[in-house]
Amino acid sequence: MQIKKFTSSTLKEAIAEMKQEFGVEAIVLGTKVIEDFSNGVEKKLFEITASLDEEVMVEAKKKEAPKTKSFETEMKKLTDKIYGVQQSSETFSKQKEPVKTININLDRSQFDSIKQELKDKDVSDKNIDKVIKMISQYSHLVNEDNKEEYILSILASIIPTSDFELQKKKKKKVISLVGPTGVGKTTCIA
Repeated sequence: MQIKKFTSSTLKEAIAEMKQEFGVEAIVLGTKVIEDFSNGVEKKLFEITASLDEEVMVEAKKKEAPKTKSFETEMKKLTDKIYGVQQSSETFSKQKEPVKTININLDRSQFDSIKQELKDKDVSDKNIDKVIKMISQYSHLVNEDNKEEYILSILASIIPTSDFELQKKKKKKVISLVGPTGVGKTTCIA
């Protein structure tokens, strides 16, 4: 068993030192506040007495030492995966029948109907033009079955989004708790 004292100006710093040296498996045996007058000025220091079982130290060192794999074995596994995928994709492509896609030969009336449908749904003219442009560019991918999904995906890619961030207000608040004795005013705060 290893025992050591950690001293710092704050309790938090002393605990951080202890965890850095002993790890999370350390056991706190005691804490003490020490008054230091060495510089002529009174200063409070926090002292933590901590211990760590040597068996735990040995186990922690074993866990920290990762198993090293040789470069050759890793390369062999990766090449096997790559060639295995290529072989399976080749056999799959031989087995499957060619997929028949029904291209939409979009004429002016179909573009107009799409524009009108989007206007009815309150989509801006700028976004409607982008949708029509994308549909005309990739008309070979669009068929009757996936036309609506394709339009939705185009609209989703046009709409700008950002991550949600919760901003805490720095403003302090004063709250007054009033009530008879024993109803839990202090417990409510804690």
